[in-house]
Amino acid sequence: IFLKGPDRTGAWAKLTTPSTAKAATAAGPSVKRYVTISWTGRDPLLQVLTAGLRDYRLQTRYAGASTWITLSAATTSTSVVRGLYVGRVYEFRVRARDKAGNYGAWSAPITIVP
Repeated sequence: IFLKGPDRTGAWAKLTTPSTAKAATAAGPSVKRYVTISWTGRDPLLQVLTAGLRDYRLQTRYAGASTWITLSAATTSTSVVRGLYVGRVYEFRVRARDKAGNYGAWSAPITIVP
């Protein structure tokens, strides 16, 4: 039996190792360091009717916090540069969506301490 139906598989995404630049800005005792957060993703290839990758959703939170904050809701970029406060602990996660609207699971979060 063969079935030809729409793509129902979610796309996948994962974060790569972040790169950190030197301290860039200072406002009183607060110093920020610019960090490049990058990711990659793909829509799993099916025999027929693969929808293809549409976009990504990127979220962050302070380590230990329960609420994730969306930084990019529907971006096609695969990296972002953020100014993060030195000494503060951040977590980031990403997930992908295919052109059929199927989201994949959230990536394993990465922790960044600039």
